[in-house]
Amino acid sequence: MMTLNEFMVHLDCLDAKKPASKEAIVAAEKALGVRFSKEYKAFLEEYGYACFEGHSLNGIADQVYLDVVAVTKEVRDILKDLDASLYVVEDLHGDFLYIVQNEKGDVFEVGLNRKMNQIASSLVEYLNQ
Repeated sequence: MMTLNEFMVHLDCLDAKKPASKEAIVAAEKALGVRFSKEYKAFLEEYGYACFEGHSLNGIADQVYLDVVAVTKEVRDILKDLDASLYVVEDLHGDFLYIVQNEKGDVFEVGLNRKMNQIASSLVEYLNQ
């Protein structure tokens, strides 16, 4: 199966900024009290965050709306019962709908007044849908 970083290499219209340092990744995990999946850590180390083909993957970013720590904390304030082990990898910017991931790499869709639903077992699987 293709890794997320292999998937990203083949994208047109990729807007990826600066790679995140291991120290920044550890600091983000600590700030959220989570452990990122191996797949997500590799993405952060390579790209930091990325916008492409209608997706905006959160990461380690100067822009608050793309920063995984800022967005996850905001979503936790909105969705009070969100499992604390999850972090927001994408805000779908409509109807309070979010894509979240756990340490294992499973990907879920969750939103205001919506039951959490697993939609993929990895980010690359989610992006290939």
